[in-house]
Amino acid sequence: MIQRRNRIVLFLCCLLITLLFIPFVLGIQAKKAFTTNNLVRLHVIANSDKQQDQEVKFIVRDQVVEVLREQLNGAKNYQDALKIISKNRAQLASVAKEAVAAAGFSYPVRVELGHFAFPARAYGNVVMPQGEYEALRIVLGEGKGANWWCVLFPPLCFVDISGNALEYNGESAIVRETLAQQGIECDENEVDLRFRLLDWMRRDDGYLATDKSSK
Repeated sequence: MIQRRNRIVLFLCCLLITLLFIPFVLGIQAKKAFTTNNLVRLHVIANSDKQQDQEVKFIVRDQVVEVLREQLNGAKNYQDALKIISKNRAQLASVAKEAVAAAGFSYPVRVELGHFAFPARAYGNVVMPQGEYEALRIVLGEGKGANWWCVLFPPLCFVDISGNALEYNGESAIVRETLAQQGIECDENEVDLRFRLLDWMRRDDGYLATDKSSK
């Protein structure tokens, strides 16, 4: 009876170690997969922190994301996404300017596509290290207000009509696809397990998406 109990305890200990080790390894792989070289981010900077300017920022965001949602639907990889955004940058600038004008403001709008510095951030369960990322940056007016960012490709977030950032409900699928593109094979159940375990372990750790980041 004692030997049987010891075997059960040993089995449970091994199982626990395995469950803790899987998210650690996959976490390293995910961080390797999501780097400054395969993400395209959207960065919208408000004219100021005044309430009206912040509201305009979200109006511009909604209009631009709605256009990009359709345009990037056919993007198969990072390079495709960049080409599509670059090709349609003039249109995106027009959309942003029209949104500002419709809101009753006349300040200038600057739309840039290039490498810009971002601090380290966690978006849901995906950690993005500090560094320079390819981004579509929209600067409204003087660009001195709080800003909003999102990952355009892979499509880790969308925006609903209420103005809230929504996590993409296929996050684990995107992680698997991006890992595969980096030559890292990963079982679907392992990735899903990683997300469930990290949700449990990081419940109060603050690993949440944010709608503000430093310029």
